[in-house]
Amino acid sequence: MWTIDYQGEPDSEPEAPDAGAALVFPREILDAHGARVLNPATAPLGSGSVVPDSTVYHADMVLVPTQVLADRSVREWFTAALGELGLEPHLPEDTGNDPGAEPLQWRAVVLRVTRGVAEVDAWAVVQHLRTRLPVDSPVRGLDEISRRILEFGGRIGLNHLLVGSAVIGGEPVTDGHGLPGDTPGRAGFGYATRCPVQVVWPKPVPDPAFTGRAPVVALIDSGSAKHDWFDWRDEPWQGHQFLVSSKAQQKIVNGTPVNAARPQQVPAIDGHEDRPVSGRPLLGLVNAQAGHATFEAGLIHQLAPEARILNLRAMFADGLVSEHALHLALEYVLELVEANQRDPDTGLFVDVVSLSCGYFNENRDDRVYTQSVERLVDEIRSKGVMVVAAAGNYAATKAFYPSGLAGIPDQEKRPFERAPIFGVGAKNPNGSIAIFSNGGAAIKYYAPGAMLISTFPPGIRGSAEPELELRGTRNGRPWIRESYDPDDFRSGFALWSGTSFAAPIVAGQVLAHLIRDHGAQLADVSADAALTRGTAIVKKLQQ
Repeated sequence: MWTIDYQGEPDSEPEAPDAGAALVFPREILDAHGARVLNPATAPLGSGSVVPDSTVYHADMVLVPTQVLADRSVREWFTAALGELGLEPHLPEDTGNDPGAEPLQWRAVVLRVTRGVAEVDAWAVVQHLRTRLPVDSPVRGLDEISRRILEFGGRIGLNHLLVGSAVIGGEPVTDGHGLPGDTPGRAGFGYATRCPVQVVWPKPVPDPAFTGRAPVVALIDSGSAKHDWFDWRDEPWQGHQFLVSSKAQQKIVNGTPVNAARPQQVPAIDGHEDRPVSGRPLLGLVNAQAGHATFEAGLIHQLAPEARILNLRAMFADGLVSEHALHLALEYVLELVEANQRDPDTGLFVDVVSLSCGYFNENRDDRVYTQSVERLVDEIRSKGVMVVAAAGNYAATKAFYPSGLAGIPDQEKRPFERAPIFGVGAKNPNGSIAIFSNGGAAIKYYAPGAMLISTFPPGIRGSAEPELELRGTRNGRPWIRESYDPDDFRSGFALWSGTSFAAPIVAGQVLAHLIRDHGAQLADVSADAALTRGTAIVKKLQQ
């Protein structure tokens, strides 16, 4: 029997920086994304800044509040400050909501060289911008323009790269939860690599006695793939269970600026399908995160076969997620929920958002510069939407965002104003905490996350071959006898490990509780009703 364990007290490990939190990224992956690993020892600092922690970010982009782009005075300050560095901003097609609108939105802005020779480094740019902020004086105060520059310009930050994978000691824990990209990976600490398996149980069948509104989970992850269990349908969604959205994917495209100075090395997220399978066709290696969302969807479907699954693709094929793409996907979920709460015939109420990616923030204690994801997640939760986030696989106690939001004390003081957020670590089959799982104050729930079996795209076949193979004919029929093929997934199922999969197990169990214990009330999608259900589920999981 498996359980979800609740740990009310933080882990006993020290909260000092972990050696296990060291970031290890292949050079080719960083180059493909125009990214850098921030090195605390060499990072340039502005006046009054503290030495940062390490993080991974797009070197040629910054995240900018939409008020900076829409407010002429603030935009002129931003453009002038960039000009001092020989740079100019290049905006995406979608520049977000109107100034003054809620919630506060951020957009990715590309940094382009306009004169001379300039180093394009978003960290250095952010440091420079902060030195150009107006200084508030208790005697004279600030005029209105300076106040807006300080408020919104001070929130310009890095466009982080989130990972759906992690390393321990520089080596992969599991294939697909190891190095980003298409690294073949090898077992670590006794865990098998991602591999095909055969199952004998049937496809889960919804309970015909359940006639209420089917609860919805949004998987913001890799793309969808064909599978016998899932019949993915685009909008309109009426009557369908497994959902994708061309509108959401177009929103991500429109909100992603293109840097003409840097050749495109990573296939754009221009649709809902999980592709490409291999990032290096001359080798034929299967991408480390291929099938990631399909595996998660299968776990949820096993636990709550009545639930509807909305798959929003924000993850590149190599397992990385640009922070701005996560913002755009979350904005889309918020738009669906708000529309449905205004008019039941429009939009879609999403009961749970499941997130299996994250990043380490460079500012351990500075809340001013870590609000972009937090504000959006909080706004979604205020509508009654529960959020489940994976702890990360670095064996670290440092907060891994967005799961780190579950450890912010201010949110715990207002449990009835927002739906719960669950930070989820992984357990081994024997019930112990998996050695690779992150911990810390934010991770209070632990669910099975090691050596799991779930759905996987059956069309994926990599270049690895069986060690032994015999072919012939017998009674006029083809005959094949071979050893195990480690990347032939025609069975449609795989074994995999990671906190990425512990999170959807919690999401699936939350959905199961909604169906079993609150089925008659699910038709009420008001924020108050959803918050009440969320509070009841927290009590259930903490028993």
